[in-house]
Amino acid sequence: MRYVGICVICLSLGCGGSRGPSKSDIEKISGGKMKGKEFVPVSGIVKLDGEPKENVTIYLHGTDSPEQIWETGTSIGGKYCWAMYTPCDGVVPGEYKVTFKYLPNKKRDGDGPDELKGKYSDPATSAFSLKVEKGKPQKDIDYELTSP
Repeated sequence: MRYVGICVICLSLGCGGSRGPSKSDIEKISGGKMKGKEFVPVSGIVKLDGEPKENVTIYLHGTDSPEQIWETGTSIGGKYCWAMYTPCDGVVPGEYKVTFKYLPNKKRDGDGPDELKGKYSDPATSAFSLKVEKGKPQKDIDYELTSP
């Protein structure tokens, strides 16, 4: 009986082959704030002390606000790409401050000790920025970090 309940939950949530929420689902969740926004693909590699690193979390912040707008993470080889609706579809054109945390021992809740010890986590002091222009995809936006 409990297997039937699990199947019903999976079917209602769209498990098994689903690619996540649709664009219209996200627009409903966001109160329509993303409606009509164009996304520009941005990707690259993050290196720590010259070596590509996975498990680095990258955050985008508005230039006029310290609030985090987007986040993504690096995979094997330090590769990352920004995504909103589908893998690597990009971010909204604009100017951003970029911050980082290196979380090689991430907990289940997605948090853990930052091996960079906060060196790159403050948008007010970050030396990294990103300018995304409408219709101009960007590849090879690489970041070089050094250990504290």
